[in-house]
Amino acid sequence: MNHLKKFVKNFKSINEIKSNWITGQEVINLNNKITFLKTHHALCTIGKDTFTNIHNTAGVIHIVRDPRSVITSIKYYYSKRDYLEAKEFLFDRRTRIGFLRDNIKNNEVVTFIGSWKDNYNSWKKFLKNYLILKYENLLNNPKDEFKKLTFFLKNNLN
Repeated sequence: MNHLKKFVKNFKSINEIKSNWITGQEVINLNNKITFLKTHHALCTIGKDTFTNIHNTAGVIHIVRDPRSVITSIKYYYSKRDYLEAKEFLFDRRTRIGFLRDNIKNNEVVTFIGSWKDNYNSWKKFLKNYLILKYENLLNNPKDEFKKLTFFLKNNLN
């Protein structure tokens, strides 16, 4: 979120955010250093604005969590009444925009999440240096998963 503060006044405005996605990333990349960013955002295009592109993103490390365990997170994070309501939120294709807190500043920024399936499939389409890791495998076999990650980083970063 810090990289957008120069351009965005209203962090709850999807129009203001989306028109500065690429500009914000270009500013980050001015330092010519490798930067890792974490997002819940889908890889999407809204109007003429794309969340990221191959010019600004060297690659994607996509950590995917089993949706059955994501439901519990959604239930508590979004204060859903019960697991059924959390499940409906997770799989509803009409659920497009959620507000996620920036953990550092405890501010909210509009984030295009989409359904679990749409979000998952959006990142699989990234055309450059894509690695998928399962969250559950990171917990159960961390050595094997970190070997995959190390191999990916060695082969895709200078």
